[in-house]
Amino acid sequence: MRAVAAPACTVGGKAILRATAADIQASAAPGPDSDAAPDGSTDSPIKPGTAAAPGAKPGEKKSNNMLLSEGLLSVSIAIIGDDTALNWSVCQALSKRIGWFPVSTSRVLCGMHKVESIDQLVERDGYDAVATYEGEMLRGMRDQRRCCVATLGDGASTRPEIYDTLDASLIIWIDEADQRAPKATSPARELWRAHTELPVRVAVPMGFSSKRRTVEDKAREIVGPLARGLLQMLKEDPQLPARKLLYGEMGYRGDWPQLMPPNWNPVLDRLGAGGAAGEEAALQQDGAQTQQVGGGGGDVGAGTVVS
Repeated sequence: MRAVAAPACTVGGKAILRATAADIQASAAPGPDSDAAPDGSTDSPIKPGTAAAPGAKPGEKKSNNMLLSEGLLSVSIAIIGDDTALNWSVCQALSKRIGWFPVSTSRVLCGMHKVESIDQLVERDGYDAVATYEGEMLRGMRDQRRCCVATLGDGASTRPEIYDTLDASLIIWIDEADQRAPKATSPARELWRAHTELPVRVAVPMGFSSKRRTVEDKAREIVGPLARGLLQMLKEDPQLPARKLLYGEMGYRGDWPQLMPPNWNPVLDRLGAGGAAGEEAALQQDGAQTQQVGGGGGDVGAGTVVS
């Protein structure tokens, strides 16, 4: 049987994987939950919750998995993209490599709301409600470290307001590209493109081989190039994890990636005012509005906006 070319996996704009189907089948024998690295490499995976070793012994070379685990400085990872199942499968495979704790927002929400699947929850409560549930969950766990979180394909990550939380994590966008059916530009895709640190573009292969690929097969093809892309990113910007931690410590103020001084106030910034004078002007304006509403002794009119 003639080997069929496997998809190219492009990480951060660089194509770094090209193999035949036979090569992938041989290297992908261990599943994402096996003790071997999911891409067939010799690096030993790190168990979730296990702290990285403080350093290699003299003359001992650290594995790429250990270098990646140490370089991330406990910063959590958020995996976004329009395929919920693929996000989760990649999350599991990557977590096993670096020792992060894998979290599926889909599974957690199903458990919280007593449903069998996320589709059942969407059918019962609607897309907007499910996206709101996921956003609340993500905000509730934003101070957790060493987690790899797989998000819903059509959930909170499609809303701009969640990124004051997600920007404290290292964001990876998994994007499958099929030449036969190109994806149209959408607000969600523009949002993902604007906030992701590491886009991973996976080309869907042509022919019958693509029909036999499971979501686990796709994750095994992705995780090796993804891990190498993360390492390269940390080499190019070694301060990125520290800046992520600082962003969270300063209160998730929405000023990523240009971190503002500690006394910066996002509310005053949106009002176009700054410093004590701006704050005093805002307070005077609020007082004037309050006096105007209460002066007549009647009810608040329909045109009054209460924020």
